[in-house]
Formats: sequence, structure tokens, C-alpha cells
Amino acid sequence: MLSYNRCNRTGTVTKNLDKSEYSHGEEVQLTALPDEGWSFPNWAGDLSGSDNPKIIVMDQNRSVTANFAINTYTIAVAGAGGAIEPEGQINANHGDDKEFIITPDTGYEIAEVVIDGVSVGPIGRFTFNNVVSDHTIDASFSLLEYTITVSASPREGGTVSGGGVYKHGETVDLTAEADDSNRFKNWTEDGIVVSTDANYSFAASTSRDLVANFVEKTYELTVNISGQGSVEKQPDEARYLPEEVVNLTATPETGWRFLNWRGSLTGNTNPASITMNNDKTVTANFAINQYVIVVSPNPQNGGTVSGGGNYSHDDTVTLKATPNEGYEFLNWTEGGVEVSTEEEYSFNATADRLLTANFALKSYTLETQVSGEGSIQRTPENALYTHGEIVELTAVPDDGWGFVGWSGDLESSENPAEINMDGDKSVTATFARNQYTVNLVAEPQEGGTVSGGGSYFFGDEATVTAQANDCFMFIGWY
Repeated sequence: MLSYNRCNRTGTVTKNLDKSEYSHGEEVQLTALPDEGWSFPNWAGDLSGSDNPKIIVMDQNRSVTANFAINTYTIAVAGAGGAIEPEGQINANHGDDKEFIITPDTGYEIAEVVIDGVSVGPIGRFTFNNVVSDHTIDASFSLLEYTITVSASPREGGTVSGGGVYKHGETVDLTAEADDSNRFKNWTEDGIVVSTDANYSFAASTSRDLVANFVEKTYELTVNISGQGSVEKQPDEARYLPEEVVNLTATPETGWRFLNWRGSLTGNTNPASITMNNDKTVTANFAINQYVIVVSPNPQNGGTVSGGGNYSHDDTVTLKATPNEGYEFLNWTEGGVEVSTEEEYSFNATADRLLTANFALKSYTLETQVSGEGSIQRTPENALYTHGEIVELTAVPDDGWGFVGWSGDLESSENPAEINMDGDKSVTATFARNQYTVNLVAEPQEGGTVSGGGSYFFGDEATVTAQANDCFMFIGWY
């Protein structure tokens, strides 16, 4: 038995001899017949190769497959300055429809489309219907052209050049030249400023209508400030006519001073004038005021001062007064007028100043006390004593009393004694009562006995007793 199959779409196979059963060794011729638009590539199964027709020997049951494939056709695409989509070598199956879109690049336009060598005009789309053969599509493109129109406003203000027809991307160079009595202002397009340069260049990308605008020739006066201050212009105008005179007055801010003019105007005359015969730039230079702060101590040995020197306006000045040993700070004075009682005095510099730090010797108290009965004399006798002053102290005992010594801030037994007043002092003078000895003697010794003798303090009462022996009698005390 011989069976056959058809694979990959449409086609037929004929057998010669065409029977259902074959004898052993019998030969059968097979012919593959593809449908329209299809082709026969090869045999498969018990028969191989691409010969058509082909003989098969029936020495057993056989199974043969005839493979068919649809025909494909090539559509070649060309073009520069744009794109054809899809692009490149395009394969289309037999009977397919294939559409192509033609798109120019920016700045280009479709010049012509050629189909299979025949022009169909500048179309943007083409479809190959029922493709049954190879085709070509070729699109050509050309650069766009633009018209650049230029004019002057007002017409008598000057001349313009550079207008014309330009291809896309080509550089356009426009030039505006004012006459003697005018100056170029700007280029505008539809009333919108596009350039303030008399020589205006751009790449052509569309048609344009540009106007070169001219105005009567005037001059600009630019005034700059260096430092802190202001300048008044009289008259104060944005632009000035030729030969017009402008008066300039420089006014420094508080703490600043006018130095000079620089640029189109020089010198330090203020106010000053300038004649406008072209555009001019003037700089007014201001400098911050500098002040000298002088400080001194009073008296010279009373202490030290710091913080004086040179300062700019509104700088913070901090003065400091430090008293020497034995002195105290009183105040800061300026021209004899007290300005501060603080040792550290701060202020903002606004003028030259001459300040004095006043010091005074410290004053101390001397407290004296008495232990016992007596008094103390002080030389000199003052309520307060200045630092380093020497005071002489004399202890004066009352009758029957004696001076013992000094204690407290004076340790001494000298009388009088001196004390150095380098601080508040407290001194005590100690007095003690005088002490006396009472000696008793019996005369004659054998005459009797006496008692009550011994040591007694001043003012004590002494009682003495005489006791006569036998054969004697008390006569009296001597």
C-alpha cells in the first residue's frame, strides 16, 4: 500500500500508476502539484529529495509526505532625507496587501515617490495589493525652502540686509545699520523682541518676517556705587540727547564719606557735571569713616586701660580699666563728663573720642578697742585712711594700769607703734592693773609677829596685823 500526505498548506500529489495496492517491486511515479502562489520544496517520509516527479519502488508499504510552502516576494525600500515604514528589504507572502508610510525628516518634504520605476507623485502613503511578485518603492526628499523678509522701522532710520530664500538649516545673517541721527534698538517679529544685536544670525527653520527697529540717537548714563551712599542725577532720565549736561551729586550714608568719581568722570568735585556725547558709566566711591579712640588712666599709676585704637564707623569698641593694687576704679569721663561707671565700657564708634579712666586710692577704716582701762591715741586721727597710709598708735593706760601689748591686726608690745593701712584694720590695746608687793617686818624681830603682807593689785585693800609678843607692846607701823 502507498499512502501520501500534504504538509504546509495547499497542493496535490498524483500517482502513476494510481492504484490502492501494488505488487512487490512495482515502481510508482509521484508528482507534486502546488496550488497557485505555493511551491514544492521537498519530499518527506519514505521518499526524500526535491526531485519532482520522483519514482518510488514498492517493496513494502510506503508513506510519503509532499511539503508545500507559500511563495514570498521582496519589496525593496529606498530613500534619503526621510523614512519609509516599514524600512529595508520587506518580505510579503503571496496575495498579501502591504502598506508603506512615507515621512520626511524635519526640514524636508516629499519630492517624489517611485513605484516599480514609475513616479506616483509626492504621496505620503502607498499600498501594494495582492502581492504576487517582487516590487520596489523609492521616495526622494528635498530640503524645505523659507522666505526671510526684513524691513526697517522707521524706514528712514537705517538700512537692513540679509533677507531672501534659504533652505532648511541654512544660516541667515541679518545686518541692521542705523543712519547718523539714529541708533539700532532691536529686531522684532510680530511685535516680539527676538534680538538686540544689530548683527542677528539664526538657522532657517520657517519663513519669517523681521523688523529692524531704530530710535533717535540718545545716550545712557550708568551710575554705580562703591561703598554706601547714593547719587542724584539732574535731570534724571533713562537716556540723554547728544551734548546734554547732567549734574551728579554724591550723598554718603551716615558714617561714610565721598571719596571720588571713577570711569567717565574723575576727580573729587561734588557735585560734578558730565556731558553726554556717548554712553557713559560713572562710579561714585564712598569710604567708611575711621575714628581714633584715645584712652588714658588718671592718675597714671592708678591702673591700666585697654581698647583704644582705630575703628571703622559703627564698629563695637570695648574699653577696659584695671586698677592697680591699692586703687579702685571710679568712672570713665570724656571732657570731664561721666559716661560710664563700668570698668568694661562698650559703645559703637561714631566719632573720635578722648576718654579717661579715673582711679582713686582705696580708703580703709581703723577700728581700735581697749581691753582693760586706758585709751588709744591715733596720729593722724581720721575716720578713713588711704591705701598705704601709716598710722601711729599710742596706748595711754589709766592710773594704776599698765600697757601689756597690741593684738588683732597689730601684734606688738611697742608703744607707740605704727600700722600700715593696706586694708580695713582692727586693733586691740590690752591694759592690766599694776601689781604691788607689801612686805611686813617686825622690829625688833622678837617683839612680835606681823601678817597680811603679799602682792596686791592697784586699788585692792590690804589689811595688815601686828601681834606683840610677851614683854612687848605694839607701838605703830612705820
